[in-house]
Amino acid sequence: MRLFLNIILLLLIFTLVYYSYKYLAGNFQLAGIYASGLLTGILSCQYKFVSFKNELSSYKRELEKKSVISSEADDRVKVLESKINVLEKALEKAINK
Repeated sequence: MRLFLNIILLLLIFTLVYYSYKYLAGNFQLAGIYASGLLTGILSCQYKFVSFKNELSSYKRELEKKSVISSEADDRVKVLESKINVLEKALEKAINK
């Protein structure tokens, strides 16, 4: 779905640039070239910004998942350590009796 939207966005950018150049090139050729170049730059930067923003949010979600997994692993280790301590104390009590 994301690829389809990216393709549609790129087609829209190229269409806007083509028609802006075609409209302005007849009367003001230099202004048409400048305007179409400016429009191309703005829209392509916007496209890249949106794609980088999406990538950044996916990386943030991935890091959050990793931190949750590592904190769960730390909690498991603490639980196991406490169980070992309880068993050691019970063993010492059983040996001392």
